[in-house]
Formats: sequence, C-alpha cells, structure tokens
Amino acid sequence: MAKNTMGEFLSALRRAKGYTQQEVADLLNVSNKTISSWECNSSSPDISMLPALAELYGVTCDELIRGERIVAPEVEPVSRNKSEKALALRLKRALGNANTFAYFCLAGAVLAVVLTLILGCAASRSRIGFFAGMIVLIASTVTILVVADRTRRFADQEEIGNERILDFQMKLFAITARALFANAVAFGFILPHLFVANFYGLVLRYALLYGVIGGAVVGILSIPVYYYCKNKRFGYTESEKKYRCFQVKTLAIIFGTLLLLSVGGGIGGAYTYSQAVLERLPELVIREFTTEEEAEAYVQTLDGVNYERECIFDENGEPCLYIVRYQISYQTNRILYGICTGVIFFVLAALWVGGIVLYRRKLKNYRKKQVIQK
Repeated sequence: MAKNTMGEFLSALRRAKGYTQQEVADLLNVSNKTISSWECNSSSPDISMLPALAELYGVTCDELIRGERIVAPEVEPVSRNKSEKALALRLKRALGNANTFAYFCLAGAVLAVVLTLILGCAASRSRIGFFAGMIVLIASTVTILVVADRTRRFADQEEIGNERILDFQMKLFAITARALFANAVAFGFILPHLFVANFYGLVLRYALLYGVIGGAVVGILSIPVYYYCKNKRFGYTESEKKYRCFQVKTLAIIFGTLLLLSVGGGIGGAYTYSQAVLERLPELVIREFTTEEEAEAYVQTLDGVNYERECIFDENGEPCLYIVRYQISYQTNRILYGICTGVIFFVLAALWVGGIVLYRRKLKNYRKKQVIQK
C-alpha cells in the first residue's frame, strides 16, 4: 500500500473531524487557499503551524510529518507469555512458602501437646505443662498470621487480575485456616491440664481421654467459625449459603451425638477402672471362738494366709475366748479390664469413622440434589 502524503493525511483528518476548509482556515487564522494548497501538496504548513494543526486534529506532530498514524508496537505474545509464567511462578512460590510455615505450625501444635503431656503426666506438673504448651501455640499462631499478612502484601504489589488475585487469596486463606485449626485442636487437647491443682498432674490415660474430648469439642466449634470468616472475607452465593448451613447442621447433629457417646464411654470406662483395677485396701478379718479346737480347725482352712492368734483369759486365769486375725487382699483381673477398655475404644473409634462416612455421604447427596435442581 502506498504511503499517504501530508496533504492527503491533512485532508482525511479534516473530513474525519467534519470541518470545511474555510472553518479550518478561520481557526488557524490563515486563508482558505492556504489550506487547499496544503491538502493538494502544493505547499507544506510552516513548522510553527504544526502544533496548532496537531492539537486541532488530535494527532502528534510526528504523525503530521509522517502523513500517517503511528501505531504503538504490540507486545510480542512470547514475551507476554513469559511474564505470565514468571508471575505464576512467583505466586506459586509465595503460596509454597506459606504452606511450609503452615506445616511448621502443625509441628508446633504437636510439640505443644507432647510437651504438656511430659510435664503434666511424667513430671506431675499439669499447669506448668499447660502454660508451656500455650507459649508454643501462641508463637505458632503469631508466626502463621505474620507470614499470611506478608504473603498477601506481596500479592497486592503484583499486577494481577481480579480472578487470579481472588483465587490466590482463597488458597492463602485455606492454608492459614488449616494451621489455625491445628492450633485450636491442640489448645482443646491441653486445656484439661489447666483445671488440675498446683503441683499435681493428670494420669496419662485420663490426660488422653480428656484431651481427645477437649480437642474434638474445640475442633467442632471451629468449623462454623471458619465458614463465618470465609463468608465475611469472600462472600457466598445463595446456593452456597444453603449448602454451608446444611453442612453445619449435619456436622452438629452427627458429631454432637458422637461426642456425647464418647463422653459417656469415657465416664463408663473410668468407673469400670475405679471398680476393677484400683486395688482395694487390705480388709482385716477377726474371728472369735470359745474353744481351742474350733479355732484350730478354722486356722487349718487358711492356707497361705498370715494370721495371728490371741487367747483371752477370765478372772480365774482360765482361757475363755480364742481370737484369729488375718488380712485379705483382693486381686483384680487386669486382663479382663484391658479387654473391656479395648472394646470400648474400638466401638467409639468405629462410631467416629462411621460418623465421618455418614457425614460425607450426606454432603454428597445434597450436592447431587442441587445439581438436579439446577
């Protein structure tokens, strides 16, 4: 295609603006013939007139001299793809770093539980163990919150589209929530140690029992808080709100029932233990006989039992009463208790697994109904 001359370009610009040659001449304080000579390439506008012409037609002086529009060079697709890949890699690394710190927080929650059990059960200092575990949990929580805030600020500095930044923030929110959930469950696990008297500690079996119950309670209560915060941060559609409400109700019914059964099983197990395992105090048995023969016959029945015999005399110095004393120590069947305890925990574990399966199945059926309705 032949390149336009300045005159042709000026004529095309004037017609595009809807001006006549006379109107342009009046605006530039020149004659009509001058405008005509410029457009016919008989003459060229003086260099001092170029800024006025450029402003009138909405172009640049360079474009007037070149006689055509100067189109900005398009960014090559290859370089654009490279920048997109580099941005995606930076975002992925940022999420990876946040995820790494989340795993460190999970390790901190485990450390808090172990430290509390060691101090509370092995050293019999439950309250000291609780506060030591709380220090670890607070440090872990502050760490993940600081890392999440820095990661969010990093993403805000990047030039990211709305969809991508929303996806990034939701992933970061999930990572942070997972770490905080682990800390919350660990807090519920070590909380029973706070209610033990000073310089005393929980027995390991009770620490585990009460800890599991406390962790389950705090974990179940944390789930509605998670959905509330997520709704506040990102918002839910109407169908999502209905789904989350159904999810929370189902969770409360199933796991609330399981929690009550677990508490009942724990109380029953503790009672069984107190009745079957705790060794009773030796019982003192006293038998009185009026004749020595009766006392001797009774003693013959006490095989392997340590006993004491005493003879009481009357005023005349004649034996009138024979007393036999001995102690009985009750032996408990620890094997039977172990079997009963194992059965209780097995049944509770089976109920919890069944509850989780039932919970997931109900959510799956609800989603299918939503899809069918749509």
